[in-house]
Amino acid sequence: MKYVPMLFTGEMVRKLLDDSKTQTRRLVKPQPPAGLVPGGLVVESTDRKRLGRWSWRPDVDTYVRDAVSSRPPCLAEDRIWVRETLQRVESAIGTRPWVYAADQTPVQMRMDDPHVADMVAWAHHREDNERNFCPSIHMPRWASRITLEVTKVRVERLQDIPFHAIRAEGVSCPEHDFPGCFCCSECSDLRAEMSRLWDQINGKRAPWDANPWVWAIEFRRVD
Repeated sequence: MKYVPMLFTGEMVRKLLDDSKTQTRRLVKPQPPAGLVPGGLVVESTDRKRLGRWSWRPDVDTYVRDAVSSRPPCLAEDRIWVRETLQRVESAIGTRPWVYAADQTPVQMRMDDPHVADMVAWAHHREDNERNFCPSIHMPRWASRITLEVTKVRVERLQDIPFHAIRAEGVSCPEHDFPGCFCCSECSDLRAEMSRLWDQINGKRAPWDANPWVWAIEFRRVD
């Protein structure tokens, strides 16, 4: 088991906190060459760094020493510690404590940690309309409040995501979801919302329409 940092947007952090998000999809790097399909984990290699990687082979029953491969960001039983945006806000006594930007919950700061100074320096060097934010990529490990236990990892094409998995991604249907009601079967509006959210984050690298290979990661939140 290992601990792996992973970035989540503020909207997805809120979904994690209410346990409506139990899956995430991350881009496979590198993408398999055109025409190849995933073959399986590399179990034989002259390069030990390749062991455990996912190999890309036309023939799914064989492994080769020079397989093109990608390593998943995490494996089953690993733990994900969530990185999210932090924000400095004015308090009643005039100081500027850090809070989680997703829901304004105060962060328990460790003032003896050198990361605190780095976060403050980052905030002061931003433009005026951004100076109060510390991006999730700069969040230190000790500030993370959410830990996820990985239960399953698989590889699939992005557009092959089934209806129940879109729900597990924490995606809400903009047309049918409101208090007391939600769409409970395949819905084009829900799938379109999944497409929009994917492109909002990954559109420049691998848009929805390109139907890239992704790691489908299932998890549960733990204390």
